[in-house]
Amino acid sequence: MPKRPFRDSAILYGVLAAILLVAGIASGRGVVASVVVAFAVFAVATSYAWWRFQRRIDKKEAKP
Repeated sequence: MPKRPFRDSAILYGVLAAILLVAGIASGRGVVASVVVAFAVFAVATSYAWWRFQRRIDKKEAKP
């Protein structure tokens, strides 16, 4: 388990969303559409990662 899993996952998915945004704009997709897709991917991926980390933390704390 990383020392700061929530922050680390947000940074990682933020960087990936920025790469996706640049790739979308470079491929000729509109700026608004690229921003919407990049934000949606960031939100879903970060939410899933945070949910998984929280489940792991809860499971770890539940063990005697």
